Amino acid sequence: MNISRRRLLHTALQTTLLAGCGARLKHFPFDTGQPDPGDSRLRIDFYGVACFQFSWAGCSVLLDPFFSRHPARKSLFGKIGPDPKQVDPYLDRLKTVDTVLVGHGHFDHMLDLPYLATRLAPNPMVLASRTLQHSLAPLGLPLRWKIANPIAATPETPGIWVYNPSRTLRFMPIVSSHAKHLGPFHLYNRQLHQDRKSPPIRASHHQEGQPYAFLMDTLRKDNSIAHRIYIQTSTAGYPSGTFPRALLKNRGVDVAVVSMDTCKAVARSKPSILDFVDPNEVFFGHWDNFFKIKSDTPHEVPKSNLNKLYKYYQGANDRIYRFPAMDSTHFIQSKSS
Repeated sequence: MNISRRRLLHTALQTTLLAGCGARLKHFPFDTGQPDPGDSRLRIDFYGVACFQFSWAGCSVLLDPFFSRHPARKSLFGKIGPDPKQVDPYLDRLKTVDTVLVGHGHFDHMLDLPYLATRLAPNPMVLASRTLQHSLAPLGLPLRWKIANPIAATPETPGIWVYNPSRTLRFMPIVSSHAKHLGPFHLYNRQLHQDRKSPPIRASHHQEGQPYAFLMDTLRKDNSIAHRIYIQTSTAGYPSGTFPRALLKNRGVDVAVVSMDTCKAVARSKPSILDFVDPNEVFFGHWDNFFKIKSDTPHEVPKSNLNKLYKYYQGANDRIYRFPAMDSTHFIQSKSS
């Protein structure tokens, strides 16, 4: 395929995505969270799309940092970047972040990482793909990169645990996948093998790379596990994101944070990663149309029907399912290892 034809196909797909903006969710019964209980529970903050913050023992982990929303036409056809007006209101609560996890390199999973690089805890670690490091290399960011590609788990092979500086949290990347955007089309899905020559300023500059899921453990002072969290912010469907089941033999998953692809798969009685990790509680992220700014009425992501999905999960009694409200805070009780 020549370049002009490829660009034509991408333009046609982007125009289709612009048209499918998703239904308004003015009266949707989102889980608004709860007040701080004032104890040592795991705190989970949801900031929209796949951006979550996990706080434990004085440290925090930021997942898929994306706060700066831009209109669809600008996002898909213009120049985009961090917007301080949209990020700055969160800076106080992000000061304890010493680790950033990035599931893949699309802009809605990492656009604000460059702006936050000097506004988190000093010298933060970023666990992500080699492609993301290559994408951001021209910016010379003060980040401590830990590349997931050589240490990630696969269905047959366990990965390697990576610890935060205080060793109160540990993480294992897991090879995952990304669904196609529409029909056979899959945008910006390349892996980069060398540094970009200029900073990324357009959506097409933020190439996907290899997507990853993560296991994350919160650790007590005696190194026992207080919580085990499974995270998968993109998937092309089960068995993507699986790992050797022996990793769960002595400690199961307490909380799963998954995308709408998994949400819809469960409701359609299809196999899902939730069957594999069997969590006690599930947070559904990536439900919102990220072309809408937060002050607008929220809209669901295209190709979803949240009201129908909510009714389905209201009838489910196998575990707790949450559709977290934007900027909501949740607390998870510690359990024995």
